[in-house]
Amino acid sequence: MTAFVPGSAVSAAETVKVRGTISARRAGAGVVRVRADHAYVYAVRAPHDAGTVRRVVVRRVTVITIRRAGPGVVLRLERSSFSATGATCAGVRLRPDFGPAAGRRAARCRAAA
Repeated sequence: MTAFVPGSAVSAAETVKVRGTISARRAGAGVVRVRADHAYVYAVRAPHDAGTVRRVVVRRVTVITIRRAGPGVVLRLERSSFSATGATCAGVRLRPDFGPAAGRRAARCRAAA
């Protein structure tokens, strides 16, 4: 999920649209690499502004490795990143852009890993 800076936006819809893929491939003996690549679309509005709705699109890519370890498995986070259009990064949270150029730039954010 995506976290917005507290007080920067309120949801303008009851749903979040999601589209993406999850794929897995063998990466060695007893090792599987899983890649998840999804886009999330949030309809948000500025607090105290019931009229202006903006779309924030977030793309998240996560890669994990799963390896056998005796009777169990070990999960390792290889990579986790996200980018956003219609918002700027504030650490790992987003601040929606409600200005005149909203939605015209993509911000590359660092995900908490």
